[in-house]
Amino acid sequence: MNNSTPQKCRLILEALLVVTAITANAQKLPSVQKTSVYAPINVKTDGKTNEWENKFEAQNNATGLYYTMANDGDKLYLTIQGRPGTGSPISKMQNGGITLTFKSNDKSVKPVVFDFLIFERNGLTDVGKKMNAADAKMDSLLGPINTQVSNALKEIGVKGVNDITDTLISVYNEYGIKQAVQYDSKKALTCEIAIPLKYISHLMKDGAFKYNVKLNAMKMGKVSIVMNGSPVAPGSAGEAKAAVMFSSISISGTGGMGDVFNDTDFSGAYILAKK
Repeated sequence: MNNSTPQKCRLILEALLVVTAITANAQKLPSVQKTSVYAPINVKTDGKTNEWENKFEAQNNATGLYYTMANDGDKLYLTIQGRPGTGSPISKMQNGGITLTFKSNDKSVKPVVFDFLIFERNGLTDVGKKMNAADAKMDSLLGPINTQVSNALKEIGVKGVNDITDTLISVYNEYGIKQAVQYDSKKALTCEIAIPLKYISHLMKDGAFKYNVKLNAMKMGKVSIVMNGSPVAPGSAGEAKAAVMFSSISISGTGGMGDVFNDTDFSGAYILAKK
């Protein structure tokens, strides 16, 4: 055997190990974004990640969300994605929505708060069932599902903006505040948000500000109680008994059903990127 063969094998193995290490490092994202990003020229608020090359700046552990915050000269952009198999971010995006809060270092200055993904009641009927079906054909399913999801978005919540007196505004508003949400072929749900910088500029110092992203717990509708096969009448002794039973139940845990019923959030600081 050629004496150089073992040497060549060792060099190839070392090269493979280096490539593996580089790939692993490239895939490892911080839990909170650490860099400023100037938005690409072709940025669109359409719920798709093409202009971001389908990459994200952070993968948050608390919420299970992938996200990128970016800006240009006029607007701040936030792209958020929930993926299957990463806890319950998609369920919470659809059933609780996202609250985005901007704060100043000066505690006397009130924060600016936006509520996104406020879906119309019953607007997402059967979406989860269709997406999670074992025989789901994504090529034919995506179009109708995304139309249904988009049509179910009617309002955006706004607090703390002096120029906007209404606490709920239409998704088709004159203020330049935008949101869009879409599923992709891998069943990930992406929400893209655009906010004019002028609404949060008073919170900044040297282009820096604090933010908090909260995935709200699933909202529970009216609950009917059935005990031993019979409905429990409101105000009855049975309802009081049921209330005692429910008061002893706690839902906990992360990444499962317990997480759906709890708010999860993360905070960070961002400095506006310069072109």
